[in-house]
Amino acid sequence: MWHLFTPITSFNLFYRFKINHKQANKEINVHKIGTIIMRATIEEMLIFKRIVEAGSLSKAAEQLDMAKSAVSRRLKMLEARLSVNLLQRTTRRQILTEAGEHYYRNCIRLLDDIAEVESQVSGGRSEINGRLRIAVPLSFGLDYLSPVLLSYQADFPNVSLDIDFSDQHVDLVAGGFDLAIRIGQLPDSSLRARRLSYTRLLICASPTYLEAKGMPKTPEDLRKNHVALHYYQRHENWPFIDSGKRVDVVVDSIMQANNGQFLCHAAKSHLGLIRAPDFICHKAISSGELIKILSDYYIENHIGIYAVTPGHHYLPKRCEMLIDYIQSAFRQKTPWLEC
Repeated sequence: MWHLFTPITSFNLFYRFKINHKQANKEINVHKIGTIIMRATIEEMLIFKRIVEAGSLSKAAEQLDMAKSAVSRRLKMLEARLSVNLLQRTTRRQILTEAGEHYYRNCIRLLDDIAEVESQVSGGRSEINGRLRIAVPLSFGLDYLSPVLLSYQADFPNVSLDIDFSDQHVDLVAGGFDLAIRIGQLPDSSLRARRLSYTRLLICASPTYLEAKGMPKTPEDLRKNHVALHYYQRHENWPFIDSGKRVDVVVDSIMQANNGQFLCHAAKSHLGLIRAPDFICHKAISSGELIKILSDYYIENHIGIYAVTPGHHYLPKRCEMLIDYIQSAFRQKTPWLEC
């Protein structure tokens, strides 16, 4: 932990620089000035983090063993330097602004990284600690990442996991995320990605539905009296290869939803065809509740599953270890690929 000291502003640092410059017998130590500025910045982060987590300036001051006025002054200096309000304060409570939430999350990550580097340098190479903020897809995360995350937490109890289960693609940097698990084609960006495994899109329906509507033998058969259960924001064209040529088929939709598990339940209830990742429907296929169709014609059958991290040069050890954990688990077992 850094020891707190008297606040140093960029103005009086510049002033001292000018005074020393006028003294012919004294050499200006630019590196020392840079170190002081960096240390002051880290202390501001520590104070701000404590203010947020304590819930008030008074409690933060008590925990830091500082005067409340000193804590308030350092917060005002920080907000002035950043030209933004980080907290909305009333007589009864304080609320993080959007900028404050962004700054707080990144403070945590940076301070944890510093603590980890110092631990490694001082000899604590085997100790993995700090906070790890992760974004994972909802259905895939609950069914297949949960056991890995729980195992990781048991092996590294000093790591604090903050997990966001959502099918929305979050902004890793703006959201303060260390890691995201993403499924699908990755756009070109400054993010780094490591392939963990893959999934397939399958078209399937219940035996009862197929008995009533007929078993499609070719993609063109889908145009005959069939209906689909679609994801929101997905192209309605289903791509196939038939006789060496690409064929796009539009199947009339009777239902749309933003959750694959719900659509899988709807398909098991004989409501229509579903085009879904195998990790959504493989259990229903294995049990006979759903049947795959047109597998030999369908194009989109290998979709990557990736670990994505911010593109900065340093990847915290706790994050690297978790990625290794997930990759190792998927090398040993990928039940969604067994159907």
